[in-house]
Amino acid sequence: SISIGNDCMLGSNIKIWNGELHPIYSLTSKKRLNNAKSIEIGDHVWIGSDVVILKGSNISEGSAVGVRSLVKGKVGKNVVVAGSPARKIRDNIKWKRR
Repeated sequence: SISIGNDCMLGSNIKIWNGELHPIYSLTSKKRLNNAKSIEIGDHVWIGSDVVILKGSNISEGSAVGVRSLVKGKVGKNVVVAGSPARKIRDNIKWKRR
């Protein structure tokens, strides 16, 4: 599933991928290796343009994701992340709409 909280601001051309189009299986166990995982985006999150958010990611409330970042994993509360892969560049932030 993909969950997006209230009062989020989303740029253009964002890709949110909670799964993979083509399955990959283990030759020995025959089990699928690349299963889908949920994505959670908290309340009041700002996601810049051209961001890619991968399966299993969780972006906590009040945070911001920089333009063209690749998010995989957990993003803490009230932080700015950017880059590929996205890394924390600021913490203890608050953003507002104009």
